Amino acid sequence: MNYNYGYVRENTCSQELNRQLDMLEKYHCNEFLTEKISGTKSSCLALNKLKDVVCEEDTVIVESWSRLERNTRDFMDFFSKNRL
Repeated sequence: MNYNYGYVRENTCSQELNRQLDMLEKYHCNEFLTEKISGTKSSCLALNKLKDVVCEEDTVIVESWSRLERNTRDFMDFFSKNRL
């Protein structure tokens, strides 16, 4: 069964998640994973959870690719490990 995950991250606590959540609302995500943490941190708990649960037939929806990974190598690793 296809599952839609929305992933939202802001770099600082002073930034709001609402803008990204509003943008993703139209995609009817089954679940939103959110966090306020710098993408350079390796302790992005919601992102780590997403990496653990996403399957090949699932869809990951983000406002921009920079929300998901910080560089091309990490981005490619994410997709190769999850077979997306």
